[in-house]
Amino acid sequence: MASYFLCPYLGGDVELTQEREVHSTGQHPDVLPEFREQIEETLAVPDRIVRSSRVANAYLFSRWYNNVRGANTSL
Repeated sequence: MASYFLCPYLGGDVELTQEREVHSTGQHPDVLPEFREQIEETLAVPDRIVRSSRVANAYLFSRWYNNVRGANTSL
């Protein structure tokens, strides 16, 4: 089942599909599921937003968290 996160910058919700969640959990087990709340906060109130250099219609949202991987992490 997909999860949805409010993203005021994009004017709607961002969908985290089950396929992407499975990928993220497998590739980044230190982020999901433990830091789901921080993903939601990052999309709601990011410190920085930049366009992806690899995907034309994608944005990268980041926010500083001292407790995620011990340093700043883009989510």
